[in-house]
Amino acid sequence: MKKLLVSGFMLAFLLIIVGCGDEEALTIPANFTISAAADEISVVLDWDPSPADEDVEGYYIHFNSVIVDSTANETYTHTDPQETGTYNVSAYTADDESELSVTQSTIPVVETGWELYEIGVAGEESGFGWDVTDGTGAIYSMADETLAGSIDLYFTDWAAGYGGDYEISSPDRAPSDPGAQNLAGTTGWRLTGFALLAANFDDVTVLPTTGYFDYEDVAINAAYGVYTEDGHYGLVEVQSVSQATGLVQIRTAFQTLAGLAILEH
Repeated sequence: MKKLLVSGFMLAFLLIIVGCGDEEALTIPANFTISAAADEISVVLDWDPSPADEDVEGYYIHFNSVIVDSTANETYTHTDPQETGTYNVSAYTADDESELSVTQSTIPVVETGWELYEIGVAGEESGFGWDVTDGTGAIYSMADETLAGSIDLYFTDWAAGYGGDYEISSPDRAPSDPGAQNLAGTTGWRLTGFALLAANFDDVTVLPTTGYFDYEDVAINAAYGVYTEDGHYGLVEVQSVSQATGLVQIRTAFQTLAGLAILEH
């Protein structure tokens, strides 16, 4: 009898193991995307619903690897977070949770060491623009007509030469700029807006969503909010200007999520 009792326990144990092995994991939320809300300071999360037969109770919202909320819907608005970060969602039931969805991010791309020239310096590159896909910047020649659509800003003293007071300027002003050297045509230049900020570059969290102009006067170490023609927000700090050579040094940040004014970094 003792031998049969042991065998019974072993059989029960094996049944438990087999049963656990048959349990399927919850489906990871698919097609997870984020977008800027209409207020431009909140983030909208969307994903596909879990399969009906999984009877999920809802979804956890993960921000910077921390669960910040839950919802029974397949959309969620992270209202005015005041900071950037990474997002995931996971499905859950009373006793289970799926693995995390793919990661989406609002962290801006910050770059330093940019050097470009006032538009009156002949033979030098004076245009700067961002790639909206990966957020990286580049310096461009404004004498190459094929590059006009890539340029988001340039610097000018709005006079011949480059010894005056500088402005950060929208490229669509360039055809009228009295100091422009070898400008590539009069069409195709992008419209960009600028807003002088009270905060320093490193202290910026959320940019203003109104009050942008096609140029702003340059002050050393000042930070400028930027709004591009394709609806992206950026940030520029003017680190130095040489009126003797026309050289301008800047650092930048760019938000790849169109329409989102949060640039905390």
